[in-house]
Amino acid sequence: MRSAVLVLTCACSAALVASQTPLPAVGPPRDSRPAASEASAAGDARVFGRVVDAETSRPLRGAFVLAVRQRLPDGTAIAERQDTLPPAATRTDADGRFALGALVPGEYTIVVRRSGYVQQQLGQASPSTPPRQLVVGPGAVAGPFEFALMRSAVISGRVLDAHGAPAEHVTVRAGRRRVVLGVSRLVPGAQATTDDLGEFRIFGLAPGSYVLAAVPQGASDPPGTFADRPHRALVPTFAPSATFLHEAQAIRVGPGEEAEAHIHLIEEAVATIEGRVVDSRGAAVSEGFVGLQPRGGWGVATGETTQVKADGTFVISGVAPGAYTLTLSPRIGPGTPDERAAQLARSEIGTLDVDVGGDLAGLVLRTQPGAIVRGRLIVDGDPSPLRGRDVRVQATATSTPGTWTGQARVRPDLTFELVGVRGSAVLRIGNAPTGWWTRAVRVGRLDVTDGHDFGVARTIADVELVVSTRPSGLRGRVVASTSGPAADAIVIGFDDDARRWGRPVVANTFMVRPVEDGSWSIDMVRPGAYRLVAVPAAFARGDDLGDPDYLAELRRRSRVVSVSEGDTPEVVLVMGEP
Repeated sequence: MRSAVLVLTCACSAALVASQTPLPAVGPPRDSRPAASEASAAGDARVFGRVVDAETSRPLRGAFVLAVRQRLPDGTAIAERQDTLPPAATRTDADGRFALGALVPGEYTIVVRRSGYVQQQLGQASPSTPPRQLVVGPGAVAGPFEFALMRSAVISGRVLDAHGAPAEHVTVRAGRRRVVLGVSRLVPGAQATTDDLGEFRIFGLAPGSYVLAAVPQGASDPPGTFADRPHRALVPTFAPSATFLHEAQAIRVGPGEEAEAHIHLIEEAVATIEGRVVDSRGAAVSEGFVGLQPRGGWGVATGETTQVKADGTFVISGVAPGAYTLTLSPRIGPGTPDERAAQLARSEIGTLDVDVGGDLAGLVLRTQPGAIVRGRLIVDGDPSPLRGRDVRVQATATSTPGTWTGQARVRPDLTFELVGVRGSAVLRIGNAPTGWWTRAVRVGRLDVTDGHDFGVARTIADVELVVSTRPSGLRGRVVASTSGPAADAIVIGFDDDARRWGRPVVANTFMVRPVEDGSWSIDMVRPGAYRLVAVPAAFARGDDLGDPDYLAELRRRSRVVSVSEGDTPEVVLVMGEP
């Protein structure tokens, strides 16, 4: 989904985008002038503004300002063209002012970073609210923009072992609790390692509520030290001293604050897991990695990984009691991203659920190839724009949002073959012309638009992916109430069908920022019934759009709007109180 963007010509008109874009790694600031081959198209387009401290309004000198191009003037994503132009960059002067000159035409993300402050993108009220995307044309002058940076927060403290002694070399992670697919999980963030005094300091945190998890480097007793009792070890522990997420205590920090938290590690009898890996023919698997991940939500540790031995056996030691999943990941050789993806798709993968309460031996982890899914696109409209375009069909796992289980190029005759699809997945068209979207997916006569269990080691040959060439959207304006200017609102939209909430792969959710006059637009949404609400930007919880409880809270003050295929209805919203 691509939302409206802040469009700048010499007249400086504007709109907003609803998604954050990851930033590339960058080196020192460069001269923001374009390459000679692009200079003639760039004119003297520039962006200028000021960076200040959000609390004191004093100017911030030396802040790093980046303009990262995301799209070309025709709307094509940079990634699709493999554009190599590095970000334009500069630093603020003693008055906190900056200017980025001679920008190449296109759509940009403007980002400001400074040590001791939370990174901010243009138009953000907090890290979880949508930024503005900036589109500049030849000769455009954009600004002045003011960035009011919040001071970052710190959580520090000590980690003690089960006997009260300082625990060194312990990794302490600060995570945020989120509801994903109806399960409370911990989204990992910054981390630090304890010193010889057991002390840690996690800095650069955005203000908010965090859960700390301490992961010891090794066991407290070396294996074989005590013959008369099971091997005991320090196990991953939530603050202040818990092994389950629901028992962890949240730590809240405000801008520039430093909170103190101490963790007492728990020592438990730990187990050793031994087994072997065999493929679908029963032969030993001699290469690959066996991973152990907590099952049923987020655990303290991200899991252990061990290499499979030449005879197909594996051993994982020091496992705390709990429910886990063993996964065999194949070894992937060198090559281009497409080549490596093809290797993975054709490899065999295996999983095995285990409940650990003591040592486990004799386990057999069997691998199987993924499913082969064959089908064709059915284009409702003129299919000619697909000629010469690298269009793909993508399978996204419904159990792990954002994880592809396979992808395949669409052939000139509009057929495709997906290899390596595993389990329940949603099929969608990728890299299609702007405005095209997947209207329906059918397996035989069965509608599987919201997902289908494709299983493993099988071939499904009667798949149809119906593509519409008629984009649907939403637009409107926000009317200010006592909460403040309409431009300070966030418009949140989500599916009217509560059964789809908490299912990020199929749920229709979005956030968009109005411009100065309160107008807003989304140029691509799936047809259907939506709930819309406008809330103050500072109180929009972008990270919680997958939480059914948050959507239920918003629903009480929302209105329903129906979107038909090919239509863009206009909606007027009143910004309510937080």
